[in-house]
Amino acid sequence: MLDGPKSLYSVLGLAPDAPPAVIKAAYRALAKQYHPDGEGAGDPEAAAKFIELQQAYEVLSDEESRAKYDRELHRAAEEELPEEEGEASINPD
Repeated sequence: MLDGPKSLYSVLGLAPDAPPAVIKAAYRALAKQYHPDGEGAGDPEAAAKFIELQQAYEVLSDEESRAKYDRELHRAAEEELPEEEGEASINPD
């Protein structure tokens, strides 16, 4: 996958083709685990993880936001692909 920041899908432990019901179920299970007032009480890493989960779910649970995110993710992945063998970069210098 992409280097750098984790994808929103990986934050929730999902594949990019996950249906909305699976996204919701994954979010709820993880939110319960990391919620600062629940199982994650007093753990600063849990609080940070909970915020990350919320941000991922906010985008992936909205059909329009998810479609935009998927397009951006796809475009970024295409930009990272190495040049095909036989294609030379043209350097005018």
